[in-house]
Amino acid sequence: MSLARTGAAAASLIAAALLVSGCAGAAPNRFIRRAGSGPIEVELPGAAHPVRAARAPAATVPRPAAPPAVPLPTVESTHPEVGASLAALRAAPSAAAHLRVGLAYQRALVLDLAMEHFDDAIKMDPRMAAAYDARARVWRDWGLLGPAVGDANRAVFFAPRSAGARNTLGIILGGLGDRDGAARAYRCAAQLDPAATWPRTNLGQLGDVTPLSPADCTRGKASRS
Repeated sequence: MSLARTGAAAASLIAAALLVSGCAGAAPNRFIRRAGSGPIEVELPGAAHPVRAARAPAATVPRPAAPPAVPLPTVESTHPEVGASLAALRAAPSAAAHLRVGLAYQRALVLDLAMEHFDDAIKMDPRMAAAYDARARVWRDWGLLGPAVGDANRAVFFAPRSAGARNTLGIILGGLGDRDGAARAYRCAAQLDPAATWPRTNLGQLGDVTPLSPADCTRGKASRS
């Protein structure tokens, strides 16, 4: 090979080396040869690693607001007498206030709470005849005539001239099968309160017309128990 041809080949190799080294420093571009014999093309930056568009956050469906809680009706909120008597008790606790609350619950047919307030009234005033009478009627409504007659006798003992206490005692004695004792109690009630119709109605149901003076009503034991 002639010296001229050798020099030309060396020059070509040096030129190719410079071209390659120059391209290597031009990263991030790359050379890609297309299929066939097409020219060398330069791939622009980012073509090999396309940037993905950020995914939009998923749309959230708003939940409907929960309806406001509706308080359940209670006897305290629906029965005006119960609510008023409880307010009076909170303002000024007393045996009489407990009795009024108990009577309100009794009329509302909430007998367990009525009994609690009658108990509280008796604790504050152990001689309160009206509380014993009311408690006796709750025992009677529960079918517990044993404790009922005990409280009825206590009511008569502490209020011997109370027509209501005598009438309650008569009802309970009648339930126990003591017809004579019931009749005596009804007669006392009728004579102690001549305007009252309920003891006379009860006497009529017994068929008893035996007279008894008010003085006799307030002497001796209230009943055989």
